[in-house]
Amino acid sequence: MKISNRSAWDQSGIFSFLNENTIPIRLAVIQDKHPLICSVWFSVDAETLVISCVSHGKSQLVKSLMADPRVGFEIALNEPPYKGVRGKGNAKLTQQNVSNSLQEVIVRFLGSTNSNLARWLLGRAEEEYVIKITPSWITSWDYSERM
Repeated sequence: MKISNRSAWDQSGIFSFLNENTIPIRLAVIQDKHPLICSVWFSVDAETLVISCVSHGKSQLVKSLMADPRVGFEIALNEPPYKGVRGKGNAKLTQQNVSNSLQEVIVRFLGSTNSNLARWLLGRAEEEYVIKITPSWITSWDYSERM
């Protein structure tokens, strides 16, 4: 993985931002020769910055990644001070450990697995895919000082 020379943060700073903020990741993929952007929940590995997401097997996101594993991504604050992480890489799809990955992102974004939404999502785990994104290039920006 290459971290841009112009990145505001190093690898540990990028991980800290991704780990501390529960902002859905925006994924850009190609669907039938056109761009498709999807927002999904995610988690990130501290050592490798591999990003894990979960999506339903019938989703346009999973279908698109089956056809073309290349992906662009962004996780960014919507309110000032503007800061975030973006990059590109390749996605691998698997149905191994789907329940664990799904539970991890549910707890990360909802706080627990006790809600109706969490139970519904976990109830269809066998239909889900884990999306593992290995960044090939990544950068970050932080406009806090400008604002």
